[in-house]
Amino acid sequence: MQQENQPMEVDPPCTIEQPITQLPLPPTLEIGSPSPPPTPTRVIHSLDGDNQARLLTFLSTAHVAPQDTPAPNEPSANVPPPGNAPPTGEPIPAANPPSVLNILTGGTDPDDAPTSLSNRHDPLEKYMDADMPWAQIHHPTSLYDDIDVDSVVKWWNLPGSKLLAIPFDGEVKNPTLHEDIKGCILAAVAEITLLTTASVTAPQPSKEAINAGRTPTSFIIYNISKTHYHILLQHRVWASANFTFRVAPLEPTCPDFLFTIKGFATLENSMVKETIRKTWNDKLTTEFIQGLVRDAPAASREDLQNALSNFINSMWIIRLDIKTKGNHLNPSFNVYAKGALLEDVNIWPKLRRYLATRKYINEELGCGHTDTTPFHCSICHSKDHPRGMCPFPAVRGWRGPRWIPASRNGRGRRTMHAF
Repeated sequence: MQQENQPMEVDPPCTIEQPITQLPLPPTLEIGSPSPPPTPTRVIHSLDGDNQARLLTFLSTAHVAPQDTPAPNEPSANVPPPGNAPPTGEPIPAANPPSVLNILTGGTDPDDAPTSLSNRHDPLEKYMDADMPWAQIHHPTSLYDDIDVDSVVKWWNLPGSKLLAIPFDGEVKNPTLHEDIKGCILAAVAEITLLTTASVTAPQPSKEAINAGRTPTSFIIYNISKTHYHILLQHRVWASANFTFRVAPLEPTCPDFLFTIKGFATLENSMVKETIRKTWNDKLTTEFIQGLVRDAPAASREDLQNALSNFINSMWIIRLDIKTKGNHLNPSFNVYAKGALLEDVNIWPKLRRYLATRKYINEELGCGHTDTTPFHCSICHSKDHPRGMCPFPAVRGWRGPRWIPASRNGRGRRTMHAF
């Protein structure tokens, strides 16, 4: 296990007078001219934290991808590629891909539909067929938080193709409801796929979670065919009036959301973005990134250098206009970068930790302060917004959980502004 052995340079105390110096990057990084992003291939080592280290140590030795394990007999179908687009919402590259629900219900071309799923218009009308936002997790193994590692090992070896299922809304936090939720997921999968082999298992909490009173929220769907694995994953969010959940691969992935910056009293996104850009391109950040590259195996340094360059350049922000009691407007600026560009899921936590400890100083606005866990949405369980600003209920025709009506405490209306 490779430990983080380089010293982390920190900024001096935050003062307005301190200038931000943007130094040119050495030729080895070429952040001004990024190379094309590499194809993500997850490289997994162990991380700090006993439970997480055990989990990733196991995943690093699991040579068979979950969707490639022996699966039940599956119908012949011409299905679109799996839903492996990065969490930025970028579309899967395909030439006019057919609708998932069209495939399941027979569509317009009988050759595009599994024969066992033809003429199935009515059962699937309850599920939305729309472009959905992406839920933002806190770290690469967030979906395994509070789950006993030994049970994850058993999950990995279950038969057939497998997907994680994450129910929406707050009921999943109540362990006494997990049996009912498990039945809801199974009913949905059976209705969607018509498979008679599909199975669902509820998560087993770790000892640490039990002692802390926490509840895991990821279930596993298994013993499905590769065809239905791709169909479920491409549609991603299955929203109905009765029950809503999303699916995700078992492999850890790097999130897009890094942290939020508070304390800047402005509605001008470009000023904040430029402040972040200067900090990420200054000497301290450059030296830290160079250290990450030096610590990598020699054979992977060039790829890591290009990936980090593209990651830094992919940064964008979203402003949340949150009003607090007394009609005070306190904007929060969420900072994102394309996590899918990083192949090694161990690099992302180190980089996020460093960037979140930097001081973000603007001569006119003052000093912003960062928070890596600013919110928790009880609808989609994202970490980058509160429930009242969840983007899912804003989707046209949304059938899942709704926003909680604003309480009468003067908070007012909330809006989101991307830049």
